[in-house]
Amino acid sequence: MYFYFFIQGFKQVEMVGSRVSVRISDAGSYTETTFFEQNEKDELADLVAEVGTNDIFYDVGANIGLYSLFADEYAKDVYAIEPHPTNASRLLDNSQLNQSDIHVVLCAVSDQNGYSGLDGSRDGTEVDGKVALSDEAHSVLVRSETGDSLLSHLPPPDIVKIDVEGAELAVLKGLSETFATTPPRVVYCEVHENRDVSRKRVVSQFKDMNYSTEVFEDYGSRVMLKAKHETADIV
Repeated sequence: MYFYFFIQGFKQVEMVGSRVSVRISDAGSYTETTFFEQNEKDELADLVAEVGTNDIFYDVGANIGLYSLFADEYAKDVYAIEPHPTNASRLLDNSQLNQSDIHVVLCAVSDQNGYSGLDGSRDGTEVDGKVALSDEAHSVLVRSETGDSLLSHLPPPDIVKIDVEGAELAVLKGLSETFATTPPRVVYCEVHENRDVSRKRVVSQFKDMNYSTEVFEDYGSRVMLKAKHETADIV
């Protein structure tokens, strides 16, 4: 309990020549911010280098919005999609704290429309970076939509980041129409092999959608893939 109160407050995060403010409200937000600072500098630098001033960036599995906040400094528009209610609430707090224009969408992205369960390592009342789709009885019920369904009333993305804790293949399947008609130029996709997701299957799915892939970072239990559409216009 002492630790919980001790870490409450705000933190300035300085990376890639920019600075954003993050609300530290619980142990989860502290952990997510610290992990981001220590481990994701290279990924962030590569992402913002790809983002052009006319680009629309989608952050699928946005958590508390760290990628979105930095991308907002460079992109025309940012859509942060996060299903976990507490994470999304902190994301909104951080967006307002930085006076950003991020569009926050509260839902899970999958391969079907309806409702899905979410389960994680915390009790649902704190920020949690490990939440995943689950059929467990005690999971949190959230709205679920395919990416194609969401994008039927939102602008198509130019750059996408996907970090969905094991639902990678479902997300890509649910975006098949968008990727066929208005393909994003670049997609960053974190593959959670520790959740039994096959890297080869994800790479194969990208290949079927006319994307070439490279392993940007290999963390052992998970890898970050960078996929580029082979015919997309270059900024």
